Amino acid sequence: MSQETKRGRSTGRRAAAALAVSAILLSACQTTGTDRPSGVTVGAVSGAAVGAGAQTGMWIGSGGNAGNPLLGLLVGAIVGGIAGHYLIDTPGGGSSIALSEEDRALAEATAAKAAAAPDGERSEWRSATEQDVHGWAEPFRSVEGEDGRRCREVKWSYYRGSAQTVHTSRYCLEGEKWSRI
Repeated sequence: MSQETKRGRSTGRRAAAALAVSAILLSACQTTGTDRPSGVTVGAVSGAAVGAGAQTGMWIGSGGNAGNPLLGLLVGAIVGGIAGHYLIDTPGGGSSIALSEEDRALAEATAAKAAAAPDGERSEWRSATEQDVHGWAEPFRSVEGEDGRRCREVKWSYYRGSAQTVHTSRYCLEGEKWSRI
């Protein structure tokens, strides 16, 4: 193989690496409207790290003849980004629909208020700023906390359009106030 061919491959690999790193860094700029990173960001960064590590291990173990570590980085970032979106950002995928700070506080206050209500009594709330955002909270079980305090299990849910997120939280009585633990 000529020196020029080797140089061309090396330049192509550097360009691919720069492109992959740029894509990962740009995905970190994506916001969700909350203080948590998006699933795409978490998945892409995690996938890139795992993919690059696995491919690098194969490359080192074979004396540099088993592919390119950059391929693992790129494939890992793509697969991780897709998986992160569906596992974290999608309703029912283990995470939350993005709510404004005001709506999130309203949802949590409604859940704390519901802790004081009888089992099965639903408390509802509606966003003051977004018509399609609303939710409810309902206590469903009284329990004793580890420290002997009176506690309640509360199921609370909120909607953005037709997308729903459901949480179950424990609230314990602290003085005269119910606090989530």
